[in-house]
Amino acid sequence: MQRRAGTPVDSASGAAVGISRAHEAVHSGIAFHAFAFDDALGDAGTVIVAFKTPAGGKHVHLVMSFGAIVAGNLDLIEGPTWTGETGTGVAISNRRRTGTPPSSIVLEDVDQAAFTASDQVIKNPTGLSGGTVIPIGHVFGSKQAGGCVDRGEDEWELDPDQTYAVRFTAIGAANGGTVFLDWYEATDGL
Repeated sequence: MQRRAGTPVDSASGAAVGISRAHEAVHSGIAFHAFAFDDALGDAGTVIVAFKTPAGGKHVHLVMSFGAIVAGNLDLIEGPTWTGETGTGVAISNRRRTGTPPSSIVLEDVDQAAFTASDQVIKNPTGLSGGTVIPIGHVFGSKQAGGCVDRGEDEWELDPDQTYAVRFTAIGAANGGTVFLDWYEATDGL
């Protein structure tokens, strides 16, 4: 790679070299990952990952994917409620592994009196109800995966100060499922 006036340039074509906003978010330390699974789901069993986006000038840009032993559906639920302080905390990992990466601004309520940023999302809170259900995808057959094909096409910009749940629902017995969440947290206008 060559440089032209401070801009990286491809040596074969002379074209400027750039990276996507999501890739730059990894370099900036504002890209995160979390996942939850259950390898023993019965028919209609669920794996749920719940959280709240913070109020203010930062937006969560989310991509979801999932896998299943047999078959299932993935839904994004906007504005649901659940029984507070239930479920299990699941660690959020910063995708930048050099230096001291910052914490996520996503909020959870496990063992909290209110929603707080704790570098966790919630797995399987009880009493999930309400909200707007947005179907994301379906997988058929044995050991299937679904979800993101192209971040630019599959990314969801979430509403600030809003609760969300990503729910995998098993179709068929002897099933299992995994929900993967990848997001970056951008300031308004970026």
